[in-house]
Amino acid sequence: MRPWALLVVCFLSCSLPGAGATKAAFAYSEGQTIHIADAHGHPVAVLRVPERIGTFSIDSTANHVAVQTYGNYGGELLWCSMEKQSCKRLTHGPYYFGSETESREVYADPSLDPTGSLVAFAVRTEFRNPAQAKEEDIVEASGPLAVMDIPKKQVRILRATLDKSAGGPFFANSPVWSPDGTRILFCFEVGGAISDASGTRLQDLSDAMAGSAKDSYTQPLMWLSNEARGLAISL
Repeated sequence: MRPWALLVVCFLSCSLPGAGATKAAFAYSEGQTIHIADAHGHPVAVLRVPERIGTFSIDSTANHVAVQTYGNYGGELLWCSMEKQSCKRLTHGPYYFGSETESREVYADPSLDPTGSLVAFAVRTEFRNPAQAKEEDIVEASGPLAVMDIPKKQVRILRATLDKSAGGPFFANSPVWSPDGTRILFCFEVGGAISDASGTRLQDLSDAMAGSAKDSYTQPLMWLSNEARGLAISL
């Protein structure tokens, strides 16, 4: 797939502000545009973003959107309003890799909590030297998760997503909030875990997910309930 043809889809179930009975069923991005459509695929709203879109997350009102700008391992995070058709930058890091001199800190996989006031995201680095990046791509993609309180503009690293035994961060990505907003499901390079929202406790799911397929590539995908056993995984 060509990189500029990247398609990201987000499923919704809500009414759009000022749209009467119009129901937003899903959203997708193309280039610098996010489209919201009804269950029949008919467009009901469009948001144009100032930069190319990597991934995005929409709140329950389908009005606010957290956008990751496109990059190899991440970009900046933007906070956009469908109603106002405007975006502002959320991230003003670095938040974790402040001592790195050969790379810049980037952010990926934004995920809004059920209230729409917190956004979880992956913290990564991107080497400025392309030759170095080619040799150390895993180092670039590794990193912990963070949570931003959007109204307060405060960011905290989830300590449960730091690999204390190895002295560095996990390869953490694709965070998903539980329906009640108390926990965050996320992926490793292979496998996954659950952190509580405060980032103090970690439940590693990797061994349980692998089961008898020890050599399979497994990752958690989504919550089906508030219970850890109510998860969907890929094999």
